[in-house]
Amino acid sequence: TPDGLDIAVVKRTSRSSHELAYVNDDGSTETLATAFDFAHVAWDSLGARIAFWSRAMVGANEARLNVLVRPSTEPMELALPNLPPGSFVPGHLVWTNDGLAITVYPAGGDVPQSFFWDGQAMQPLGAYDVLAWIPRAQSLLAVRATPEGDAELVTLLPGRGQTATLLTATAIPAVAAPADERYVLAVSQVGGNVRVLRVDWGGRAEEVLALPGATELSLHISPVGGVATVGYLLGDLAKSDVFQVGAAEPVITSIVQPGPAIPVAD
Repeated sequence: TPDGLDIAVVKRTSRSSHELAYVNDDGSTETLATAFDFAHVAWDSLGARIAFWSRAMVGANEARLNVLVRPSTEPMELALPNLPPGSFVPGHLVWTNDGLAITVYPAGGDVPQSFFWDGQAMQPLGAYDVLAWIPRAQSLLAVRATPEGDAELVTLLPGRGQTATLLTATAIPAVAAPADERYVLAVSQVGGNVRVLRVDWGGRAEEVLALPGATELSLHISPVGGVATVGYLLGDLAKSDVFQVGAAEPVITSIVQPGPAIPVAD
């Protein structure tokens, strides 16, 4: 959960089944849902609701969107307007205090579509890939394609649309926003030049980490303080760096695993 007090895990239970489980204080687990596999599991800001994509069986490409309200054991299935299961590839799920932002890639197209669910109705947000939420704000952090084919990091307000542009790069695969700070972290790719940048609200960018050759990047920041993690593949190594934003020597520790990461879902 965003406050760091609760955790959910996806674990394999057989060759064709996974379990989404809540981890209790004593280390025991409580099953929340079962499926062939899960993807993009996301807690809301209070740890009261959990959203996830699931596929029911081997070979099925019909990923379904579910929201479970704890302590219920019956997830509700959300329907996207004009996009039945099987007509899209599931993308990111991002909670705000007001609801859930959803990104999908319609079948046969590279342009993402995003939606916002406020607990009752689903509204379209446009051709954005929603990556994160700015805590204690109403703004989402999203990426859209420019007419020139670059990626543009923007703030997006459900109901109002795009409000500001923060960064432009060849690709922006991951972003994260701390609470009570006036900056965001973003992974910027320009050719083979991969960097983690600290970007303020005025669009001024400062390099935090250089990650040449990194692929499959993910980025997270702690609820308090400027400690963050970036995970990535580097050749045949899966690596995670824990770093302090703004430090002269930012990397606190690194975790390395041999071999490429094994995805939970295709």
